[in-house]
Amino acid sequence: MLWIGVILPLAARYQQQKLNSSAETNQLSKWVFVAPRLFLRPWFALAGVVYWIQPALMALEASELLLGLVMLTDIVLKCQLLSSKSDSSTDFSTWPIVAIFAPLLLGAVSNPFIDRFVFGADEELVAQAREELADIAWDLQHAGAIYPEIPRQDRLFDSRLYSCVREDMLRFTDESRFYGARLNSGLGERETRRRSYFLEPWHNPYWICMKGHGPVQLYCFGPNRRLETLVLNEERVPHESDLKGDDISFWIDNFEHRSQSPVTPNHD
Repeated sequence: MLWIGVILPLAARYQQQKLNSSAETNQLSKWVFVAPRLFLRPWFALAGVVYWIQPALMALEASELLLGLVMLTDIVLKCQLLSSKSDSSTDFSTWPIVAIFAPLLLGAVSNPFIDRFVFGADEELVAQAREELADIAWDLQHAGAIYPEIPRQDRLFDSRLYSCVREDMLRFTDESRFYGARLNSGLGERETRRRSYFLEPWHNPYWICMKGHGPVQLYCFGPNRRLETLVLNEERVPHESDLKGDDISFWIDNFEHRSQSPVTPNHD
């Protein structure tokens, strides 16, 4: 976001100023056309800051929506420029396509490097996610409880863990290995926030899937951030053989659906 929406427009403006100071005053810099409009920089920066610090619930989704709207605005402005441009000295035969798809290509190429810098190596994060799913499974069996009406309804229940906790469908005690561990003074603010919202190492939600009193599946989308394990008929919880892509799951086969209400950890 910051490279495309902030740095690139500044570089393009600098190049255009150099062109304007030369004899080619009528030549429109192709970099100026490729780069997002300069006045859109604050919006790109805002999307990047919100994505980085995650100040509120659904901040990631809001940041992605804002980024999409800003990029769409820039594309519309480029199309207007093309329709009104009559200077034959500038060749726009191929550059409109480059201008529209270059940010997408740059994002696809740079995201893996940025993710590795921000989050770390995927191999280590996969092991961390598996360990955390095992901790959450232990929590549900020893330091938590599920709202009793969920298994009694005997229908597939599939929800984010944070939503379940927020709506009082799941409860955990301070002895929780994952949820209670956030009270540990050794955790940093970023890690504390991640655990408070039940996010996996790539900052996507942990999920729970269950039906009746059968096995409970805890899962996340993995490094590619896409759910690839789907059970279309919704008749059962996915088995290990159903797992696809890089989705990560942990199953509790003999789960005791305790109906008592343990004390919920203090959120302050």
